[in-house]
Amino acid sequence: MDNTTLQRLELAANAWSRSEQSSVPALFESLTLEQQYKAIFTLLRSPHRNVRDYALTRAIQNDWCEDEIWQRELAQAINSADYVNDELYAQQLLVLLSYESAQRIIPHREKLYLALATKHADLRYHALVALEQSLETGERYWDLLLDTLRGQDSDMRIVASQAFVRLANKDALPALEVAARYAFGEEAFHILIARIALGESSLEGELCKALYNDATSYAAILAIERYGSAASLEALASIWRSPFTEPTVRIAAARCAAKFGATDALDLLQSLAKKKSGNPDLAQDALKNL
Repeated sequence: MDNTTLQRLELAANAWSRSEQSSVPALFESLTLEQQYKAIFTLLRSPHRNVRDYALTRAIQNDWCEDEIWQRELAQAINSADYVNDELYAQQLLVLLSYESAQRIIPHREKLYLALATKHADLRYHALVALEQSLETGERYWDLLLDTLRGQDSDMRIVASQAFVRLANKDALPALEVAARYAFGEEAFHILIARIALGESSLEGELCKALYNDATSYAAILAIERYGSAASLEALASIWRSPFTEPTVRIAAARCAAKFGATDALDLLQSLAKKKSGNPDLAQDALKNL
């Protein structure tokens, strides 16, 4: 590494002058990727939040999370972070932490619960995501999920719904049914999936309605494939029969219908697999998975 550039970067990262700190991005960008990786730890140890924020943003962009040295530095940063006053820094730490394996997140669970007690919505959201990534269980987590489902943050309610599916405990159904009364859009869809996954078999019709929403169409097909039945064939047909449906969605709908015995959907997949456009490779993969 160019020692002169490194020295200038270190001085800028530790400078008390805003104008000096503002030179950090330009100096960092002038380094090679390998040099940036070595220099990132200098920036993480800066006494200034804006420099640390920049370092974590670049770490997220460069996906360094698998490296053992980085994991040790991340653990140290998590343990020393001020979750009350360093909102963005702590939030970015938790974004990085959520990329880790469950085993690596487990030692930080108490910090995650601490972050969940702050007033910062984004920080609480990323703490909950990381906690769920750690495959947390137990009464404490269960109570947290129930409280979250009764809360005002729709993004956190989505995570809570997904967590109930993983925990596979039907005792969550009454709370999910109540939450469904006030949910809309993507949140309503995730709560619907949770209820179906936990055993409410009468909701397949509601799931079919999600096929007609661009935001949930593909996910609804996957859910029907996993939890649905031939009762969904008519709704699926309206998707895969239309040549105007986005190819990935159309092929997924045809694959799902073919699994339920629709021979005309199978014929479509075979036809699409032979074309030069419209994602024939995906159609071929769909045929292999029938």
